[in-house]
Amino acid sequence: MVAHAYHNSDRGAHTVRTRMLSWCLRDIDQREDEDDPVIVLLHGAGASMHSWEPLLRAWSAPARMLVVDLPGHGGSTSFNAGGYTLVRTAQALNDLLHELSCQPTAVVGHSAGGAVAMQWRLQQQAPTIASILTINPALLPFNGIAGLAFPLLARLAATAPLLGQVLAARANNTRAIMRLIEGTGSKIDASQIDGYQRLMRKPQHVRQVFAMMAGWQLDDLLPAWQARELPLFVLLAERDRAVPPQRTRQAVQALAHVEMTSLPNAGHLAHEELPHRCAQWILQCLSASS
Repeated sequence: MVAHAYHNSDRGAHTVRTRMLSWCLRDIDQREDEDDPVIVLLHGAGASMHSWEPLLRAWSAPARMLVVDLPGHGGSTSFNAGGYTLVRTAQALNDLLHELSCQPTAVVGHSAGGAVAMQWRLQQQAPTIASILTINPALLPFNGIAGLAFPLLARLAATAPLLGQVLAARANNTRAIMRLIEGTGSKIDASQIDGYQRLMRKPQHVRQVFAMMAGWQLDDLLPAWQARELPLFVLLAERDRAVPPQRTRQAVQALAHVEMTSLPNAGHLAHEELPHRCAQWILQCLSASS
């Protein structure tokens, strides 16, 4: 097999305009024939396409890789009106794929990106549907008092420009960013930490992350998935402190067709810590679903 190199998430990025917003993305087509996979990569809340850079470098199979910044993140614009919801985000993604004439073999979502991938699949009616692969997916709302207080905090931060500026200013402290990353149970290299620091220095990005969280309603996602009896691949990192793996196991245990894989030596940012293992897992899932 010929090795294929995928490098530098900032190079080759361009903008595609759809009816809802402008997307910043990389469309890397290194297929050798029409049977090679087409893979869409969706990052989690607060990240951008840069978070997939280690996996792109680790990837060695011919494929078309579509790597996007989610709405309001990185270089993608935010929704003009109507708020940030899971359903609306999935519809916006569908518009993008239609604009690109892209029929993905798989949609791979990390954390909140996993929920977007699942919602996108629920909204599809076409007979040929992509496999849904999730890495440490964020599938449950917050529990208890946090479930009441956090959305209120998120809404406040999303609508208060000064608070966004204050939080962005704190991102100048590299140690603060490192503590944030370590709090997820992950250890990533300096270049990846720098990517998060550059994002968090932007007040608009910070406000849009909170806007996303404030509008994030997950109550209907798993019941709808269960009712449709759709297949789902889940990769769980056992050191994840942001989305504890035991909660995800409990969340998906009632699903009819779920294949879970454990990753012992990684945290929430598993695709950045162990990119070769995650790339291998994606290929295994594609093989299993073909």
